[in-house]
Amino acid sequence: GLVDDTLIVLTSDHGEEFQEHGSVLHGRTQYQELLAIPWILAGPGVPAGLVLDTPVHGVDLAPTLRALLGVAPQAAMDGLDVSPLFAGRALEPRLFFAEADQNNRVPGQQEVDRKVMVRRGAAKLIEDRVQGRLELYDLAADPRETRELSAARPADTDELRAALERFRAGARAGQPIAAPSDEEQRRLDAMGYGGDDDDK
Repeated sequence: GLVDDTLIVLTSDHGEEFQEHGSVLHGRTQYQELLAIPWILAGPGVPAGLVLDTPVHGVDLAPTLRALLGVAPQAAMDGLDVSPLFAGRALEPRLFFAEADQNNRVPGQQEVDRKVMVRRGAAKLIEDRVQGRLELYDLAADPRETRELSAARPADTDELRAALERFRAGARAGQPIAAPSDEEQRRLDAMGYGGDDDDK
C-alpha cells in the first residue's frame, strides 16, 4: 500500500559513449551521449505521461524532490525546483556547465586533461583546456553533434567561452573530507571506485 505515497526516481550520474565521437566509456568528453541522462519521476505531484523538453540539470533533482515531498529547501542548495514545469510554467533561462577529467592525464604533464562545457539553450560549447580547442554545436539542428560551428558562429563561441571563464572565476574550493576507513576503502575497492595507485 505504499505505491500511492511513494515518489519514484530513475536517473543516472552519466551516460556512456560507444565510439559516437571516437571514445568509449565515460569521463573523457562532454558530448550528449554522456550528458543526456534519464530523469524520470513518478508519484504524488508528478503528472503521468508528461514529457518535457526543457533542459534540467542533475543538481535540480534534490530541490525538486524536496518541493514534491513538502520538505523546506536548504538555504545554500544548488539547483532549482523544476516542478513548476509540471504545471506548464517556464523556468528562467540559465546556463548549464559540466566538466570531465576522469582518466585524462596528459603524458609528460602534471595537469589533468580537463574538458569543460557550457550550454545556453541549444547552443553548446566544449573547451579542451589542455589543447586549447573549442567546439560549438547547435543541439536543435544537430542533436548528435556532427557539425562543429565555432568558426561559423564566432559571436556565440566568444559569448559562451566568456561564460565559462566567469564560471571558473567564481568556483569555490571543495570541502575537505576525512579519508575513508579501512572498511570503507575495502568496499570502494570492491565496487571499482578505490582509485588508482597514484591516488591512494
